[in-house]
Amino acid sequence: MQENLYNLAFGDYNPVTQELDDKSVSNNGDIVKVLATIIQTTRDFFDLYPQAVLIVQGSTATRTRLYQKIIKDNWGFIQTQFKILALEKGELIPKTPDFSLDYEKFYISKN
Repeated sequence: MQENLYNLAFGDYNPVTQELDDKSVSNNGDIVKVLATIIQTTRDFFDLYPQAVLIVQGSTATRTRLYQKIIKDNWGFIQTQFKILALEKGELIPKTPDFSLDYEKFYISKN
């Protein structure tokens, strides 16, 4: 899996440092727009790289739980587009994630 493994990273661009800040909290009310952009970008990415696997992990445990909640809340749609495996205690869970647990990260590939 390593050679086709990519990290999905996003955050606010810092024009001073010219870097992506994945720990910033902008609270500017655009979370729905940001998530829609991420989903579309993910679909476009898999169109170009159908064998790729994306790692989704927050820069903090709190953010990883937020991403997990988003996956859970949109599971009906997501499972039609993507295959998702969760990592728990260093072990990949080879079934539908149990969303009552807190996972370390998620591996997403195209269905």
